[in-house]
Amino acid sequence: MKKIIKDFFTTNVSLKIVAIFIGITIWAFLSNQYDPISQKPLNIPIVYKNADKLMEKDHLVMLSGPDTVQIMVSTRTSKRAKATADLFTCTADLIDHYGGDFGSQRVHITVTQVGGTDTILDWEYNKNDPNITVSMDEYLEKEFMVELLPENDLAEGLFLENSTTFDPTYVTVSGPLSRFASVAAVKGVVNLQELSESGGGNFTKEVKLELYDANGREIPNTDNMLKLSQTTAILKATVTRIKTVNIVIEGISGTPEKGFRYVTCTAEPSSVAVRGLKSVVADLSEIYIPKDVIDIEGISENTDYTIDISPYLPEGVTLAEDSNITVHVEVEQLETDTVVLPASEVKMLGMNNENEYLIRDSVLNVRVRGFKEDLEQLSADLFAPTVDVTGLTEGTYRLKVIIPNITGYTIDNADNLYVTVQITSLYVPDESESEMESSESESTPEPTVPTTPSEDAGDETEEPTEPQD
Repeated sequence: MKKIIKDFFTTNVSLKIVAIFIGITIWAFLSNQYDPISQKPLNIPIVYKNADKLMEKDHLVMLSGPDTVQIMVSTRTSKRAKATADLFTCTADLIDHYGGDFGSQRVHITVTQVGGTDTILDWEYNKNDPNITVSMDEYLEKEFMVELLPENDLAEGLFLENSTTFDPTYVTVSGPLSRFASVAAVKGVVNLQELSESGGGNFTKEVKLELYDANGREIPNTDNMLKLSQTTAILKATVTRIKTVNIVIEGISGTPEKGFRYVTCTAEPSSVAVRGLKSVVADLSEIYIPKDVIDIEGISENTDYTIDISPYLPEGVTLAEDSNITVHVEVEQLETDTVVLPASEVKMLGMNNENEYLIRDSVLNVRVRGFKEDLEQLSADLFAPTVDVTGLTEGTYRLKVIIPNITGYTIDNADNLYVTVQITSLYVPDESESEMESSESESTPEPTVPTTPSEDAGDETEEPTEPQD
């Protein structure tokens, strides 16, 4: 057996080689005839690498570039369907670009076959220029404060306080410089109707952040070229209830100039709108301005006072409008009029049945000070003048007249009102007493005290109450 094998490889070698060659040629001919080689284009997806390192190195970012490169492969017709793009990889290293215009950069690509060795007979790519052209731009990072973008309206009677905050307060937007041209703000959209449902209160809510231009239009970012450091933020907001309450002036301090009298004061406006949590304003109906706030000391004309009412608000309540009100104070100058009272109107207190009493004056002049319209309505029956004759014996007396206070009026000459009262005894002595008194009278003459009637009984100065005769 060994000899046969040895003879097979050692005898007629040239003839056998020729036979093998002829066989291969016939096989190749028949193969090409019945399963020919064909060309097929394949679009290989490009994988871009080192985008982050590109920003670190050159502070650039890729805007756009081709998604695929095309190669031409050779394969048997019978295996053409198996020649697919996944048999190859294509990478473009962005860190390895070759300059040119700032917006147009040349980037080297590498195409590698990763499978299909029994399918792909050959393949080729433009090896003289294995580059692609991509668009690049300067990389930029910019910080924006998160702003509130309210959507819809709060229910009537509710107010969104200015204390609204976002966490985080600022976010960073990064991307190509050219894409920042229209970016003006980062806003969190809040549906105010949702905040109205509970009638106000304190809210914490997660909201989505979006980019907006200067005209308040949302900026589409479908290609995700602009990136936010955070896409959501936590909103903290307070919605208060608005309520109208009255202004109450508790009083005034001080007195007007002499000769004037305080009349009244009014607040303008007489009510204000306040806001606060529902639990705080539910029972609030009035705001009180303390008495010592408005000092009218020495004024002689109607005067307006501007008052800031914010210090007098309860804790947790703020004004929904201007904090100042105007308090209008009215004063009126007093006038004087003289009321002539018949002296007979003076009532004598303390009389007894043993004497006879007579007021010798005919009238009593009383000077009264008050408002003009009040003086016009003043009548004599409002006065109740009296004199006290208690314990007085026979004689003539100058006595002070007392007039009680009359609401709304002041009596200017109250200390100088006097009348002359004559008291005569009604006792008649018997004959013996008369003779005794007569003898005493003859031995000791009795002095007489003349009485001078007053021209104006109401303006006399005070005199002693000793009998005049």
